Amino acid sequence: MIKQKEYVARRKELMSMMHSNSIAIISSAPEKVRSRDTHYPYKQNVNLTYLCGFPEPEAVLVLIPGRQLGEMIVFCGALVGSGIGFLWFNTYPAQVFMGDVGSLSLGASLGIVTVIIRHEYVLLVMGGLFVIEALSVIVQVISLRLTGKRVFNMAPLHHHYELKGWPEPRVIVRFWIITFMLVLLGLALLRLR
Repeated sequence: MIKQKEYVARRKELMSMMHSNSIAIISSAPEKVRSRDTHYPYKQNVNLTYLCGFPEPEAVLVLIPGRQLGEMIVFCGALVGSGIGFLWFNTYPAQVFMGDVGSLSLGASLGIVTVIIRHEYVLLVMGGLFVIEALSVIVQVISLRLTGKRVFNMAPLHHHYELKGWPEPRVIVRFWIITFMLVLLGLALLRLR
C-alpha cells in the first residue's frame, strides 16, 4: 500500500505537469485488484486515485481545457438537438419516455458544461425546477420518517399537483413557464460575473 506522503507527492507531480485549465483524461488501469474496502475486484488507476482521492472501479477523470470553445459548442448543440428530438415525441400524450440512463447522463452533461464555463451557480438557478423537485422528495422522506405525516400528497412535486386534480398538460405548461422564467433569470445572472 502506498503511503500518504507518496500519494501527495504524485498528486503534486501530476498537477504540476498540467497547464492551468488543461485537459487530462485518466482512465482506469488494466490490472484488477481487490482491497479491504471493496468486496469485488476492480481496476485501480493510481493516477486517478492521486488526483481525486478515491479508487473508483472503472473510473475516468476528466480535467477540462481552457482552449477554444468550439468543441463545447458542438457538444451543446448535440445536446440541444437530441433534447428537441426527444421532446417532439414526448409531448402529451408521451410516445417516448426518458429513463434513468438518459436523465442522469443529461444531468451530468449539464453539470460538466457549467463547470467548464465556470458558471455553476447559474445551473442551480436555471435548473431551479429540478432542484425544487428533488427538494420535494427530500422533504417528503424526512417528514415521513420523523413525523409519519406527508407534506405533499405524493412526491416529486408534479405528482402532488396531479393528485390535487390538475390535468397533466396544465402541470407541464405551468412548469414550462416557471422554467422559462428561471432560465431568463439565469441568463441575467451571467452578466453579474
